[in-house]
Amino acid sequence: MGKKNSETDTLGSSSSGARRVGGLLGTLIIVVLIVLVFGFLAIRTRTAAHWLESYLGDRLGVPVSIEKSSIAWPYDLVIEGLRTAEEYDGPDFSAVELRIRWTRRFQTSIELRRAMLVMRSTPEGEWLPAIFAALGPLQNIEEISAVTDSFEQKVVVSITDSSVKWEDEHERDLASATGIRFSMMPLQLPTRTIVHYHLYIRRADGGGGYMLRGVEREWLAGEDNTYMELMRRENQPGSQAAGAEGRDDGATDPPEGDAL
Repeated sequence: MGKKNSETDTLGSSSSGARRVGGLLGTLIIVVLIVLVFGFLAIRTRTAAHWLESYLGDRLGVPVSIEKSSIAWPYDLVIEGLRTAEEYDGPDFSAVELRIRWTRRFQTSIELRRAMLVMRSTPEGEWLPAIFAALGPLQNIEEISAVTDSFEQKVVVSITDSSVKWEDEHERDLASATGIRFSMMPLQLPTRTIVHYHLYIRRADGGGGYMLRGVEREWLAGEDNTYMELMRRENQPGSQAAGAEGRDDGATDPPEGDAL
């Protein structure tokens, strides 16, 4: 009899413990749902937009404005109409959409759609906006690995339908790249992390009428080698000026390296 009571007490205790654990999990799920719903609603307010403008402005080093912020499935932060603020008297930066998410590997994923960046040199030879200064003197595609070295193993990046323009201190055009698609993704190997890059540029214009179309590169980068090429494609370089003068081939000698 005592044994049966003991078994009954044990079963009852186990059942009670299971109910408590189930209740705790249920409470946690409800709390998470409340937090998610609150974030979903709060991020749409103008107060949240002002906070995001201040936060992004501090990170970018220039005042910015945004048109709209929201939460999208599966809980991505979506910022629409990002651009430098009207009161900012400097080179423009804008993006139709900026999307930030956290991946299953706890990496940050950043997606930019239809971004436009203007790089402008200063009389002292520096480049603005300062946060993108490393892109100012960029001459070779291989240098992109070095430019992104500080965050490449932590961040997944995807950029689509975007452009970059380089200007001198008097706002005269130096070079441009349009129709840019770029991706950067860390890959975890058994002994190290490497980064996969892919870049496509629909059109790249440089000084003296130099032009390239359909530039495409795919490569890997690691600690010991910042450029391990997987694929290289590009059309023949052409010159608008030469074409206007009636040359049949329209070709010019390309500058050294893969100039952007």
